[in-house]
Amino acid sequence: MTESYGNELANTLANQSEHLKQELKKVQDRQRTANEQLTVIKQKIRELHSHQSRKINQIKNQISEHKKQLLTQTEIYQTIQQEISELEIEKNQLAFELEQLNNKDQKTVTSTRTEKENTTDPKKQFQSFKEDLKKELTQFQELMENENQLETLEQDLEKQDKKAFQLNCEREMTEKNCRIQELVNFKLVIEPQNTNQEQNKDQNHFSKYNNGIIEYNRLCGEKVAVSLHLKKQNKKLKESKNLLKEKALEVTQNFNNWKDACKKKK
Repeated sequence: MTESYGNELANTLANQSEHLKQELKKVQDRQRTANEQLTVIKQKIRELHSHQSRKINQIKNQISEHKKQLLTQTEIYQTIQQEISELEIEKNQLAFELEQLNNKDQKTVTSTRTEKENTTDPKKQFQSFKEDLKKELTQFQELMENENQLETLEQDLEKQDKKAFQLNCEREMTEKNCRIQELVNFKLVIEPQNTNQEQNKDQNHFSKYNNGIIEYNRLCGEKVAVSLHLKKQNKKLKESKNLLKEKALEVTQNFNNWKDACKKKK
């Protein structure tokens, strides 16, 4: 009876061992399929990364062109400031000539004063225009400072995104390592007769699979981070360009009005 029980137990253990071997084979097949899929995904991610790099270079070129436009705008303001200085000299000359006319003919001066009272004072117009230009210069400087602040903010946000992504990857890798260790332990239980060399081989296999998962997660994270960064860059670049366009139109219009006023005075 003891021998019969022993044979039955041996058959049961043999069946369980065979079943576990089949399960392990299924797991290995799934791993092989996962590795093949991972290779395809890596290729797609590399292509995406290349595309994103081209987009980033394109944005950098747009930013360089944008900076050139800012330099041109600065030159326009400098030209306007020079024109203001020249007008100051002309204003002083006109004041001197007006004083001479006062000494020559008091009646003519009285008539001229009457006409000035019925129209806008040119001196006041000039002073008002000068103050408007100063305000424009101040707003332009504030715009430049805001652009610098935006760049600093983008750098801070990029650092925060990288830190959050790193923490998330570490958490996921801890979970995956635990799962892989469970699989390794499971294999050691169903095949205790394996030699140390075979166990090391299996461990290396799981390590490669683990490293593949790490690389996949890293590349996916880079893809998300780059996409978010590009969206933020595009949005802020559009806003900055629109502000500069509005400023340029406003300053150009004021400059043209000022030139027309100067022509009328002459």
